[in-house]
Amino acid sequence: MELPDKAAAASGISAAAFAFSTPLLAGLAQPGYQHCSQFISELGQAGAPHAMLVRFAGFLPTGLLTLAFTLLSAAHTGSTSQTRFGFVLFSAVGWAYLAAAFFPCDPGCPSSGSTTQQIHNAFGALEYLAGGAGLALLGGSPTTPSWTRGPKQLSVLGSAIVFTAFAAMLIPDFEPVRGLFQRGADATLFLAVVVWSVRLLAGGVDRVAPETTRRPSAHSVRQRVESAE
Repeated sequence: MELPDKAAAASGISAAAFAFSTPLLAGLAQPGYQHCSQFISELGQAGAPHAMLVRFAGFLPTGLLTLAFTLLSAAHTGSTSQTRFGFVLFSAVGWAYLAAAFFPCDPGCPSSGSTTQQIHNAFGALEYLAGGAGLALLGGSPTTPSWTRGPKQLSVLGSAIVFTAFAAMLIPDFEPVRGLFQRGADATLFLAVVVWSVRLLAGGVDRVAPETTRRPSAHSVRQRVESAE
């Protein structure tokens, strides 16, 4: 395994660790916070007790590490333009976390509000729509590397979970459980990152050997000539 592949895997696993631990720890530190009904971004909203810590020690590293994972993975798979496009789509997850760090939501993370809130909402939608599409493309296409592929049904299921959870977050009747829907979508996306990273560590990158490395050696040519005689 080459160094860039190790770096990609380390970035992916670290991103998932930040994504899972930030809401858990910050939620425990914020009295009255409800994981079931409140968005993750509410931990970093304007006026939250630990907003700056959550945004710049939680959301920011999650976003940067996710972007590093997608960039390094796309650059070192040696695969098709479809793979690179899949990682471009999936990078929306990282951009959304960066937006959450620099454009915090208004109290309660409403669907409308300040300019900052509107930017926050736009990147949130991008995370789930583009991220879910990237998951489907990378996980279910035969032209992508083996380490991103799995059973096509699982890729479709993962994307369906992300899309369905995002749609449910927007329905007023589901407001009491909208936090659970968001956590389900984020967990699906970052579990995919963990699986891909583990496969990278296991040496699962597909590479096409350079033409020079596939030329027969002088010894093999001589053996073929002798056998022909």
